[in-house]
Amino acid sequence: MVLLNPPSQALGRSNAILSTTSVPYLVDTFPGPLSIKWMAAG
Repeated sequence: MVLLNPPSQALGRSNAILSTTSVPYLVDTFPGPLSIKWMAAG
């Protein structure tokens, strides 16, 4: 079973897909796009 946007209590117990939207964030001293992704285990 894969959960879509599960409550935090379910994380780490089931496979999950987290989806969200973002807002533009401008950093004048950073020259390019920034994308942060995180995976606890492969």
